[in-house]
Amino acid sequence: MAAPTPRGLYCLSKALGWWSRQPVLVTQSTVVVPVRTKKRFTPPTYEPKYKSEMEFMEYARKAGLVIPPERLECPLHLACTAGIFDAYVPPEGDARLSSLAKEGLAQRSEQLKKKVASQLSIQKIREHDPNFKIKDFPEKKKKKKKKKKDFPEKAKDIFIEAHLCLNNSDHDRLHTLVTENCFPDMVWDIKYKTVRWSFVESLEPPQVVQVRCLNLLNQGNIYGQVTVRMHIRQTLAIYDRFGRLMYGQEDVPRDVLEYVVFEKHLVNPYGSWRMHGKITPPWAPHKQPILKTVMIPGPQLKPWEDYEEPQGEAHKL
Repeated sequence: MAAPTPRGLYCLSKALGWWSRQPVLVTQSTVVVPVRTKKRFTPPTYEPKYKSEMEFMEYARKAGLVIPPERLECPLHLACTAGIFDAYVPPEGDARLSSLAKEGLAQRSEQLKKKVASQLSIQKIREHDPNFKIKDFPEKKKKKKKKKKDFPEKAKDIFIEAHLCLNNSDHDRLHTLVTENCFPDMVWDIKYKTVRWSFVESLEPPQVVQVRCLNLLNQGNIYGQVTVRMHIRQTLAIYDRFGRLMYGQEDVPRDVLEYVVFEKHLVNPYGSWRMHGKITPPWAPHKQPILKTVMIPGPQLKPWEDYEEPQGEAHKL
């Protein structure tokens, strides 16, 4: 290789000096650098182990798990039934026919047949209400315990207190003594009237004549109905809004024979026996007609005319 000549070195140094004196243009690069931010949480996809609810229920039963009963989305509360089921048919001429008469013996035989169904219902009621007693058996003299009333006596107290609530229009107390089916029948059309009812005495002790039980909606929802025969003496008087007597007499007692039905929701632990309705036998005598006060229209007068009472005999209708 040939060595560089002095002239060549001179030309090279001159060229480099010229290059070093030229301005250098610096440009900014446009490279985009990705910046890592906080990673968002994405829930994992859930795949059910069982394809259907029936498959899960079958697996749970095989595993021995206790599955709670299915609940209704809109639960219903039936405080009482809509009426009297298997209404008691009172024997004709009750409280007037003798049990030794021919008709009385036939009625007694029919009552014995119906007592079988009542006994089965009594056993079912005692499963939910152990204190349910139809008859009060005499206790020994040695035992000094507080005597509890049997059901007929309790029914008579409920009957008396419910009718006394009509005297002072105590509807709040009346709701606790009668069912929602019986309440409209007792307060119907007495809004502007005055009721005077009183209990005088019992002509015969109250007696349970029929007991029935019924299931509603399902097998365990049990309602009990007890029919009580009451032969009492009472007074009743009803006055209209003008203070005029419409029905009955306040100072004349009358003998009344009534068949009152009491009902209780046996499954409800806070339930109580309430008056549910009355049974009116077809042979019962007709009630006294109600006297109503009506307005007799007078003559139509013009504004400048005066009313003059007719002289002489009164106008007869």
